[in-house]
Amino acid sequence: MKFRKNLSRFTSYFLLIFSLFIFLYVFYRSEIIFNGSRNYNLYYALSIALIILSTISFFIKIKIEHLIASIILIFGFYSMELYLIYKKEYLDIKILKNKIEIYEKKNNQKFDIRTKKKIYKDIKNKNKNLSVTESWKFFLRFNDTNIFPLSGVSNVETINCNENGFYSTYLSDRYGFNNIDTVWESKKVDYLLVGDSFVHGSCVNRPFDIASQIMRLSNNQKNVISLGYAGNGPLAEYATLKEYFPEAEVKNVLWFYYEGNDLNDLDYEKKINFFLQYLKFDNHIQDLKNKNKKLKLDQYIQSKIDEVYLSFNFSRFIKLSSLRETIIPKKLDFLKNKDINVSSSTKVTNENLNLLKKVFYKAYKFSEDNNANFYIIILPDIDRYLSKNKKKYSINEVKAIARDLNIKFIDIDLEVFDKEINPKDLFPFKMEGHYNIKGYKKISDSIYNFIK
Repeated sequence: MKFRKNLSRFTSYFLLIFSLFIFLYVFYRSEIIFNGSRNYNLYYALSIALIILSTISFFIKIKIEHLIASIILIFGFYSMELYLIYKKEYLDIKILKNKIEIYEKKNNQKFDIRTKKKIYKDIKNKNKNLSVTESWKFFLRFNDTNIFPLSGVSNVETINCNENGFYSTYLSDRYGFNNIDTVWESKKVDYLLVGDSFVHGSCVNRPFDIASQIMRLSNNQKNVISLGYAGNGPLAEYATLKEYFPEAEVKNVLWFYYEGNDLNDLDYEKKINFFLQYLKFDNHIQDLKNKNKKLKLDQYIQSKIDEVYLSFNFSRFIKLSSLRETIIPKKLDFLKNKDINVSSSTKVTNENLNLLKKVFYKAYKFSEDNNANFYIIILPDIDRYLSKNKKKYSINEVKAIARDLNIKFIDIDLEVFDKEINPKDLFPFKMEGHYNIKGYKKISDSIYNFIK
């Protein structure tokens, strides 16, 4: 009896000490590492809840075997989950510190460590005409109407992203894209760009994005329009092409395919009937050109920003997401996709490749019907230069599709990155992310020289 009582108290003491350790670690990260610049309220709430529960355990009487078994099981699972979360954040902090040291030494300026929500709220107090980039996924999550936007807020200063030590920003055009607004008044557009965040200009300012670079090369400030937006996959890009195709005469449509996640995005988008309507019906559009301002996107973003930019994803924690992703090998998913010899993490399956081919064909025909040439620009992912396993990439399959459809394409890996002594020099701090200024410039030069 005495042994059970001592064991019960030992268990309670252990839980209390662990809970206090979690609380102190949260305080250390929040107040010492980040100087209170990041929101750790949920971390504090969880650690305090653990302290309260462990304190209560001193006073409740439960059959000791059941108590210990339950506590050990639950405690063990969630301890591992917290460990994996903190491990990832520790590595992120280590990388961030390295970036800060490089950036501040090179530029003699402070690296902006604020979160997107923090900088938004800081500037919003001074400038009400402000927004942040949010993909269609954000509005799909919160929008209770039958209309979903494919761009951002119109005619506002827009905060994009930070991979180079500063947040890139731009003044959006009348439809919410990263363009000078007057380009929509042009009677002739030589280059219409369609793509995701790389075409959007993440994470550089004008005039270093691809659209601005091509304008510079062609010595014309009104002959390029970018329909690129972060988070878009092939189906969203096709929908954007149909919704926002200019009334002006378009000479060339440049479709950017990013090997890093376009097939993943397609795998997600194909499950959304909203996008399939664009593919199924040639005349289907939402008429977003006329409805964009009526959607009140800025109000949606402002009201939901606290829900989106959480410092702690409680839902993932409860579901033990990090633990499950670590324990369950990706190879198990791969066994379900035996139709092609590549990693399932990139969703390169015959089903997705066939759907991608259909999207390319539809976009090609749409461009052709509007008397425009159509090109596919294939962008490489930095993992290609970090890993020796190139089987997981889809460039060869995409080039095969383009050849089969008789579509001209540019393989940026061959035309640009393969010619570099160190291809990682074209990425921010030689690390994972979008391209840096040098990378965007070389890609733009290659595209312009190929098409001109």
